Amino acid sequence: MGQPCEVITPQTQAVIAKMVTPVFNKQTYVANIMIERLLSDTIFQTMDVLYCLWFQNDSDALINFAAPSSFHASRVNFPTFTLDQGYTGNVSNHRYITTGYIPLTSSTHFQHTNGSHGVYVRTNPDGTSTECAAGTSNGSGSSETDNYVFPDYTGLGVLAKTCTGGGIYVSWSPANAGVDLFVIQAFNNTSTQGFENGTLKATSSTAFHAAGGVNADEILSFNDAGVIDSYFAGQVSFRFYSGVLTLTQQVKVSNDLNFALKMLGTNIY
Repeated sequence: MGQPCEVITPQTQAVIAKMVTPVFNKQTYVANIMIERLLSDTIFQTMDVLYCLWFQNDSDALINFAAPSSFHASRVNFPTFTLDQGYTGNVSNHRYITTGYIPLTSSTHFQHTNGSHGVYVRTNPDGTSTECAAGTSNGSGSSETDNYVFPDYTGLGVLAKTCTGGGIYVSWSPANAGVDLFVIQAFNNTSTQGFENGTLKATSSTAFHAAGGVNADEILSFNDAGVIDSYFAGQVSFRFYSGVLTLTQQVKVSNDLNFALKMLGTNIY
């Protein structure tokens, strides 16, 4: 039985055109609904990159939905792809994804002092995580080197790291043991905000940039001063960079991405 009749957005059509085998099936249908929701919420229009790491197959899942002709991600050491779920890293085998997207030079909507970046983590590698952290260097523009937003857990120790250039982060105790949509936002160069599933969880009164600038964004790894020196063993379903989002939009982006996984039957919260 086919999917219900659905108007395919031009944005979805652009994604389909980049697929290994263009097809409108369950995954494309869900992606189209997700894009429609993000457009309606005026969020998709502000995204520089959106990776739906659960999509179709191990190649199509690396398409940048926000701009399908740009920043097609690449696998390093073949992290594990699971349809309708995402990519899973491996610490011992150094498996991760590199995007080629450099916030300092590649951004159209995301700004270091006024923008959001987030990651949807489906599985925690050890189930004992009690804190989430994200940060950057000291906000001095081109000297920034680090960008990350994912749960701290045994074996990685994000909170124990000092970001190059001084290092500032926001941290909090996640509701679901580190398995959520985590978003870090620089708000009008006045504060840094940490969100979990759309809920504001932490605020730093220190004005600093939301992400590193001079290195390509990596998924399932930690890029410190241009060197991958830590790896993430959990599973990630989404990664995005966007312009600054309102508090209402933070709730909506969480709902929209989770709704897609709910339609696939694999949502986590």
